Amino acid sequence: MLRYFISRPFLVSFFATLLAVTLIFGILYVDARGRKLSFNDTTPPFEMIYSADGTAELQINAFSLDRRVDVTGVVRVWHFIADFFCIPHARFPKAEPGQPAHQPVGLQISEKRLFSARGRFPRIAKKFVIS
Repeated sequence: MLRYFISRPFLVSFFATLLAVTLIFGILYVDARGRKLSFNDTTPPFEMIYSADGTAELQINAFSLDRRVDVTGVVRVWHFIADFFCIPHARFPKAEPGQPAHQPVGLQISEKRLFSARGRFPRIAKKFVIS
C-alpha cells in the first residue's frame, strides 16, 4: 500500500510534463503550418546558423519573432560530448573564399531500404545529413 502512494506523484508529474511538451510541440506545428498556408513561408521554426568566425546562432522564426540567440557554448559542449562518446557528428562548417560568412545549415533526411539476411522484411534506415 505504501508503494502505491509513493508512485502516484511521480506518475502525475510525468504525465503532466508529457502533456505540456506535447502542447508546446503542437503549438509550434500549428504555427509552422499556418505560416505555410497563409503566407507561403516555408522557413522552419528554429534554424541553426554557423558563421565563419566559429560562432553558432539559433534563429527563431516561430510566432514571427525573427530573433537570433547565441548558442556557441551549447554547440561546443555538444561537440565535446559527441567526441567523448564517439558519436558521429559534423563540425562547424568552414567558409570557402567567395561565400558569405553566415550560412544557414539545414537538415536533410534520406531514406534507404535495407533487407534482412533472408531478403524479407524491408526496413527503412534514415540517415540525417547536415548540409
